[in-house]
Amino acid sequence: MFEAKTPITSSQIAYLAVTAFECNDMTASWCGSVKPASPVPEGEGPWYFNPAFWDSDFQMTVAFDGPNDPEGSRRSGAVIGRAEVQAGFDKMATDYPSHLGDFINENFDANTADVWWQLVVLKELIYG
Repeated sequence: MFEAKTPITSSQIAYLAVTAFECNDMTASWCGSVKPASPVPEGEGPWYFNPAFWDSDFQMTVAFDGPNDPEGSRRSGAVIGRAEVQAGFDKMATDYPSHLGDFINENFDANTADVWWQLVVLKELIYG
């Protein structure tokens, strides 16, 4: 078997996060909030658009609808850090390589961003 590994930069993640968190009706339908739970480096724009945040030993708190929660309840929550983001990319590479390819080739859209964020937070693609 052959493997190809492609590094993902913090700037790439920042753009993906903006696409997932801002004006993405798919993500907004299940994810209620994402807030930094660790210090945020100074910079312009929202904290998640700052590549230095993604380079740090970050943590975020997320409120969302779990698979068994009533729609819109945001009853579930998680703390997300580097390990969860890496696991989301790993799962994307294994199970959704076309989305990962679109991301790496800077051809991603709201759907790709939502798939990534679901894999990070929910560990699987549940919604859509």
